[in-house]
Amino acid sequence: MADEIDIAERLRENELQLALAKHQKNAGMRKRGSEFCEDCGDQMLEARKMSGYSLCIECAKDRERMESLFAK
Repeated sequence: MADEIDIAERLRENELQLALAKHQKNAGMRKRGSEFCEDCGDQMLEARKMSGYSLCIECAKDRERMESLFAK
């Protein structure tokens, strides 16, 4: 018959596995970028989507340029 330590160890292992699965699921979701550019609506290049970007290259350049102009 399992004693309290064995039961606690199994519970801890189950909680650890659930937390790890949740973390891996969330990491996979964050990694994938948008299908379409948030600014212009054009379809994103596959490499940019897989890298997690949400803006196409031209819109990203435009946004960076505007941010540098209005930076304090």
